Amino acid sequence: MASKFMSDMPLAGMEAQMQQVPGFKPRKGGISVSRLELPKVQGCGSGQTEGQGDCGPPDGSSPCGSPGDGCGRFSCLLGRFTGEVGFGPFTDRVSHLEGSVGSTFRDEGHRERFQSQWRMQGNDPDRDAMCAALYLLTADQMLWGMAAQAVQPELIDFAAICIRGIDLDGYVLFHSAKDLYKGTNRLSLSELTDPELISDGTFWTVITAFLIRRYGAEVLEKERSKGC
Repeated sequence: MASKFMSDMPLAGMEAQMQQVPGFKPRKGGISVSRLELPKVQGCGSGQTEGQGDCGPPDGSSPCGSPGDGCGRFSCLLGRFTGEVGFGPFTDRVSHLEGSVGSTFRDEGHRERFQSQWRMQGNDPDRDAMCAALYLLTADQMLWGMAAQAVQPELIDFAAICIRGIDLDGYVLFHSAKDLYKGTNRLSLSELTDPELISDGTFWTVITAFLIRRYGAEVLEKERSKGC
């Protein structure tokens, strides 16, 4: 946590604002990725723009990729997200792997673990953060065995999860879940895009969680490569 040197002083508010990460908003004791305002003119992925092809909504009511509206195709949301990130190595890896994985879940075990837990969740004020974190924690059977007891309706107590002995993929999934839920920054974008550190399968799982956090749980209803 960043130190506060100007507590109880006139510049305390400015200091706190300067220490915030752009695009993040408070969540309880930490911070979480916010739903940033979408620009009105931006590509929909695969070279398309709004109103081109089948990427926009039939009635033209909202731009492609808008939370809760628009075409909602996984490939479309992925293209918009990579454009927002604007980091060359990230875009290159996404482009290289896009279309190679069909299912939203890693395997049936992942699907069953996630759906069982998601049905138990209540009306969390930030359901997208909860959904993204649960999606990642349930992706690995060993990780879920370590995390299950720390998950309650409307709360994940990450401090109670001990991941000693977990493999590298489990480590990445855990800290990505924590970053999306609490707004921490354990993993860097450069680490995420390094294929020697993070496998293709884990990379896609994390990217899917990013889209859940960015656009909502509806992402899980979409096909990864071509679905509508």
